[in-house]
Amino acid sequence: MLCNELGFGGLLYGPPVIEKINNSYEIQFALQKQVLRQDARIEISTLCRNTLKRISGINAFIQIFESVLGMAQGTCFSNLSLGSDISDLYWRYKGSPWFKNLVIMEMIRLCSIPQLNKSQETPSTPFLVVNRINNVEIPSFKLVDQRLEIFVDLDLEGIGQWKHKLSVFISTPEQLTEGRKKAQEINYELF
Repeated sequence: MLCNELGFGGLLYGPPVIEKINNSYEIQFALQKQVLRQDARIEISTLCRNTLKRISGINAFIQIFESVLGMAQGTCFSNLSLGSDISDLYWRYKGSPWFKNLVIMEMIRLCSIPQLNKSQETPSTPFLVVNRINNVEIPSFKLVDQRLEIFVDLDLEGIGQWKHKLSVFISTPEQLTEGRKKAQEINYELF
């Protein structure tokens, strides 16, 4: 269940309970326990995708956010459910006022709905340090080198409110089709 007003989501523990009270309905949701968040102040490091130099701290998280948002769901052969739907949403809702809210919902999903990764023993989310999506702004639909500029306002574990500009890769419809086909073929051969 995703709630864009709260910038929060989670997996349902059971079916919702719906009660009629006077002339209105009340819906109650029981959510499963949230996955533990990683403190964003803890030093992590990764390789910079442009220079292959080691980057750490918040710069590493920025690259992780951009990579997760830019990897189209269904294009990772080792796990077809990894990635985001932002490229699909971009081409379907380009120019629409709906696009911003759909990107917010996708980001809420990425920070709230856990997946069990083969290399991990416990479920985690792609945005493991994000507690909440406060806001997202998309100033223009113009792509520069297939990248879309997105301004995010997030609540990071251990830091609090954090605002930054992300540059998200947007696959073309042809790249999406080809990437998903190749990933499915490799996944089928390996697994």
